[in-house]
Parts: sequence; C-alpha cells; structure tokens
Amino acid sequence: MRTRLGSAALFLLFGIAGDLAARGGAAEQPAITQRPASVAATISNSPKLYNGSYAGALKSRMCGETDPMYTGARNFVFEYPDIDDPMTIKGITDATFSSADLVGGVRVTTSFHVSITVSPSGVGGSPAAYVVDTRIPGRGTGTATLAVNGGSLELNIVASDPLQQELRMKITCGPK
Repeated sequence: MRTRLGSAALFLLFGIAGDLAARGGAAEQPAITQRPASVAATISNSPKLYNGSYAGALKSRMCGETDPMYTGARNFVFEYPDIDDPMTIKGITDATFSSADLVGGVRVTTSFHVSITVSPSGVGGSPAAYVVDTRIPGRGTGTATLAVNGGSLELNIVASDPLQQELRMKITCGPK
C-alpha cells in the first residue's frame, strides 16, 4: 500500500510540473556557459603597471544571471575566457565580474566585484590582476550598467580603485 501511494503521489507531482511547463509557468533560463564574448578595457592613471587599452574576443566561461544552484542566490556573473592557452590568449588574459544586484531586471548597480588581468606589450609578463570590489568600503567605487537585447547583452563598467586608477570596460556576450 505504501509503495502504491508513493507512486501515485510521484505521478501526480510530475503531472502538475508538466502542466506548469506547458502553460509557461516554468520558464527555461537561456544558456550562460561558453557564450561568444568580447571584452574591451582601458585602464588609466596607472603609469607603471596597467595603462593602456586591451581587447579580447573568445568564448566566456559564464555570462549571465546564474541559477541559485551555482552560488546559493541569483548573481550576474561574467568569467572570461573559457580556455587557458597562453598562445591563444592575448591582451586580456582573464576577466571576471559579479554582482548580486544585476538580477531580476535590475540594469544599474554600484555594488560589484571586477577583476582583470592584462598582458601589456613590452612588459614581458603580466602584473597582478587589477581588482575593484565596491561591495567593501574602501576597496573602490564604480557603476555597472547592463543592457539586454534578445539573446545578447552588453555590460559597461566604470571603476576606480583606492589609488585612483580607473578601469573602463565593455563586455558583450552573444547567444550561445
């Protein structure tokens, strides 16, 4: 008797879930992994380390609003690139962005973490990552603006660290 009741309950649960999906109650999230991406960044007021303009166009590891199963809550996440090949990656070797605010239709925030690692030409290597974390007082300030157009998105970031070095970065992600 116990097995029959369990099976009947499970059948009913799947029936309700299927009905909700058919009615549009369970919307499928667009793929956020390995999207085509381009990153353009200009860093200024850093004469000894980062000054310059940098660009890259490869697939991203992640780009978009995460499901809570990834981080425990919804976040907007960008991680670039999806490969680790020094012969392929030039200019911008790593870029990450995260914000718990740019979710659910919010398009502008001053609360985020951004990190970028660049390979300036003529330096013979890479300085440490340039990082601004506006979520922590004293770790920088900035604004991030998100525009979504169908399956594509554009994220514009202006950030300044405590040394007044400034980052202007534009990220675009296309549909997978």
